[in-house]
Amino acid sequence: MRGLAWLAILLAACAHAAAPAGPPPVPGRVYAGGEVKPAPVVLYVPPLRYPDTLRAQGVQGRVLLDVIIDTSGQVEPASIVTAASPNPAFDAAAREAVRGMRFLPGMVRGWPVRTLVRLPVQFRLSPDVDTSNVPLRLSQVEEPPERVSGPVPVYPQALRERGISGRVSVRFVLDTTGRPQPNSFEVLESPDPELSREAIRVVRATLFSPARLQGKPRRVIMTQDFQFPVVRR
Repeated sequence: MRGLAWLAILLAACAHAAAPAGPPPVPGRVYAGGEVKPAPVVLYVPPLRYPDTLRAQGVQGRVLLDVIIDTSGQVEPASIVTAASPNPAFDAAAREAVRGMRFLPGMVRGWPVRTLVRLPVQFRLSPDVDTSNVPLRLSQVEEPPERVSGPVPVYPQALRERGISGRVSVRFVLDTTGRPQPNSFEVLESPDPELSREAIRVVRATLFSPARLQGKPRRVIMTQDFQFPVVRR
């Protein structure tokens, strides 16, 4: 079972006061962050590779990168520009991390658009990580998580009227308190960014019982599926 399939719910009865989509934006145009609503949302941040030479010297700092996020929520590699950096040796690792990030794209009048944003990449030294806290697969734990509480998905009215339906599949890391870990979300499948946003909203606000192995709570990788069907009248 890929996650908990508890949310195979009929959602057509749920209404949402979403503004109807307007005319599509100019193809290929890049919008500034203040021009899009909603703005891009971080779903997934890959592990950061700390340059060995700087780690050995105890050097820390933050790199600022200007990037374009495309309509699928990925960073356009050719668009990455270093806006500020405390040490050039950080730059390659920062670019590598940003290329692997995933987002919900910025929207204009209900349409996904290319969006210019500035992303910070923080290099901070920390104590050695306890490898026992590495996220496990559900098949590796003895007690899988169970949903305790959380909101019900709301079908955006504008998408329902346009006949946009389908399944949204979201992968994330559940921490040892039973909360989805911020910035661990990855949309594996979705027919529309607005449905992705709604699925992410529900997952963020859901509380689970923690997974356990040998009686101890453990972080696990989970997948949640959401069905957004259109009811034909």
